[in-house]
Amino acid sequence: AHQRGHNEEGLALVLRSLEVAPDQPDAFRNLGIIYKSMARVDEAVAAYREAIALRPDHANAYSTLGVLLKAQRHFTEAEDAYRTAIRLSPSHIDAHHNLGVLMAATGRTKEAVECYCRVTTLSPRHPEARKLLIGFAGTTRHGLLPNLLDGSRNPRFNCRDAVWFWLQALQVRASILPLMQWTVWSLLKDADPP
Repeated sequence: AHQRGHNEEGLALVLRSLEVAPDQPDAFRNLGIIYKSMARVDEAVAAYREAIALRPDHANAYSTLGVLLKAQRHFTEAEDAYRTAIRLSPSHIDAHHNLGVLMAATGRTKEAVECYCRVTTLSPRHPEARKLLIGFAGTTRHGLLPNLLDGSRNPRFNCRDAVWFWLQALQVRASILPLMQWTVWSLLKDADPP
C-alpha cells in the first residue's frame, strides 16, 4: 500500500503486523519508511531504533537512521549511525555516500573526499559521488581547496594542505584497486570544465 502512495493504509497494515509479531525488525524498518515518507521524523527515528534493538547487525537500518538524524541536525549521532552501518557492511555504498555528504556539510572536506572516493571505488559509475568529487576539484583557487564551502557561495581558502588531502584521498583510492587500472584522470575525464 505504501509503495502505491497509500501511506495511511500501509501504516495500518504494518501496525497490525506488529501487533501479531512485535519482534520483527523488518516490520519496524517498514514502519520507519512509512513515517519518513509522511514527514513524521521523530516516529521514524524511534521505529529504526527499535529495528536496530531487535537486530543490531541491520546495516540498512543504521544507514537510514543516519539520514533521519542528519535531517534533525543531530550530526554526531548521524555520523555514528553511518560508521556503524559501514562497520557492519563495508561495501554499503549509501552509508559511505551519506557519510561523505555529512562530512562536507560539517566542513570536514578531507573526510568527505575520502568517502566519495570509497563510493567510486565500490561503484565506479556512482553519479552523485563522481559529481561531488568533481565539484570539490572545481572549487580550487590558487592551488587551494576551500575548507568551508558555505553552500558554494562564499568559499573560504585558508588551508594550504587541502589540495594535498584531496590528492592523497584519490591516491589511496587508486592504490586500493590496482587491478582495475583506474587513474585519477579516468575518474575526472568526463567532468565538465568549471
